[in-house]
Amino acid sequence: DYVHITSIREVPSDIKDYAIYKRKQVKTNAQRLARHRIKRGDIGFEEALARYSNVVTTTDLPYIEMQSLSSSDEQSKKRFKLFIEKLPAEKSENQVFSTYGLSSESAVPEF
Repeated sequence: DYVHITSIREVPSDIKDYAIYKRKQVKTNAQRLARHRIKRGDIGFEEALARYSNVVTTTDLPYIEMQSLSSSDEQSKKRFKLFIEKLPAEKSENQVFSTYGLSSESAVPEF
């Protein structure tokens, strides 16, 4: 509903700005963080939950909801939100992108 896909077009010659589009991992689930912490065995669930209840943040960044394909079992495939953060940048010669087409160091033209 929110995406319009067109064919690939040439980059215009009048580029004014560049930006970095990178993945932003947001820790939004206090219970998941607490469960991860108690696996270390040094504190209980209630204490871990209390520690993470004030650390958890929310974000208004745009995201793409995806399904993990890291497991071959259909029941184990988890859905997750891939948050995307945009940062202003200077033109970069280094072009390194992740599987998702994002980069924390490579700038792309804004047009």
